[in-house]
Amino acid sequence: MDDVPSPAVQLAELRNRKFDFVLARIVRPLTAEQDVHVETLFNDQVVVAADARNRWARRRKIDLADLVGEPWMLTPSDSWVYSHIVEAFEERGLEMPKAALLTVSVPLRCHLVSNSDYITVNRRATVTLADTALSD
Repeated sequence: MDDVPSPAVQLAELRNRKFDFVLARIVRPLTAEQDVHVETLFNDQVVVAADARNRWARRRKIDLADLVGEPWMLTPSDSWVYSHIVEAFEERGLEMPKAALLTVSVPLRCHLVSNSDYITVNRRATVTLADTALSD
């Protein structure tokens, strides 16, 4: 299996007509891209996720500042999810937590969160799908 090209490479390949169509998550708006038609299919939220047995899951109200020192499992810094967590911490004037583990693998993040004390960040759709699968 080939690696998925970065968004910048996908955009260049679209312009060079190697690709006719790209379906991708956009990290930054493409408003300056006059030669490319961009259509938003949906907007997804980013949520902090922990296992139901995690001590944070029992709390009704959690401030982002409370979670800075916790063991985080994050995506690499060039990912859509990571850019949203950085934005959330910066808006609060907080330093980014140090990641104990970096991975782009959603199944790995879901597995490790459900079997450890890690805290992670996922798209709401991912968390909802995982929760639905566990309920069935």
